[in-house]
Amino acid sequence: MANDLDPFIPEYWSRRMQVIHEKKTVYRAFANFEEQPTLKNGDTVHRPYRSALYAQSYTRDTAVTVQAVSGTDQYLSVNQAKIVPFYVDTLDSVQNKWDAVDRFAEDAQLKLNEQIDGYALSQSYQGATSKIDDADF
Repeated sequence: MANDLDPFIPEYWSRRMQVIHEKKTVYRAFANFEEQPTLKNGDTVHRPYRSALYAQSYTRDTAVTVQAVSGTDQYLSVNQAKIVPFYVDTLDSVQNKWDAVDRFAEDAQLKLNEQIDGYALSQSYQGATSKIDDADF
């Protein structure tokens, strides 16, 4: 007959939950947040921009070519909302060893940040250009 001492071997629970490794978002490094306060009570911000000027050589007593100037209205419309819904029963919140609501809320925030990151990067890509002219120099 074999010995069975398994009932005497304890099991332990870690003091923390597993870390979920998610990709890091990058939009905050290049996004501009200065209009954020304006959007507290509106859904569109207009910010016009002007055409680029460039330096040119000049010789005394000769005619110069005047550069045409123009402006364009650029605007930001806030017209999207994303959510990450989840539910934790109150009884589970009381009886769980860890604060599951906080951990799931952190996960939800990461998913929302990933949505922002993807959108910001797609807009940067769509607006990118490889055109270089004398105004760039």
